[in-house]
Amino acid sequence: MRCFIALSFDDKVNTFCQEKISELKRAGFRAKWVERENLHLTLFFMGEIEQNEISMLKRIIKEQNTKSFYIDFDRIGYFKHSDTPSVIWLGLKENQELKTLYEDLCIEIKKRTGMTFGDGYRPHLTLGRVKYAPENWRDVLQKQHHIKLRPFIEKVHLYSSTLIKKGPIYEQLI
Repeated sequence: MRCFIALSFDDKVNTFCQEKISELKRAGFRAKWVERENLHLTLFFMGEIEQNEISMLKRIIKEQNTKSFYIDFDRIGYFKHSDTPSVIWLGLKENQELKTLYEDLCIEIKKRTGMTFGDGYRPHLTLGRVKYAPENWRDVLQKQHHIKLRPFIEKVHLYSSTLIKKGPIYEQLI
């Protein structure tokens, strides 16, 4: 089963993201926008894993779901391909609690499953994968750059991801 570990958000964050997506559409961006129900912040993409690994990941996540904390989204950013944006995302301020959670999960997942993850984790919430950016895309994104959004994180979730023609279908497993 194709799986990932992520943080999900409340309606306030999802509404904010949908409003930003609407603004970007009006500015001329065309993209595969993330559906409201699929918005999340990925911690680990697991890929295809076996049922016994899913069971172990569920146990690990239950053990780690004892800490709650706030994160602060503070900007809209992008990843580039050539000289145009390929992905538009919400970025967040560095957060020690999130960093500790990520590191603790890395250690436990490696210890119990043998799975490892590369260095350079850059937490972000993907809004869309860009198909077309208007000529003034830098100006548009610069105007969107500074934001303030502070969701409360209560739990980490394990999701399955089924790919279909219309896009992925996510199911929360824990």
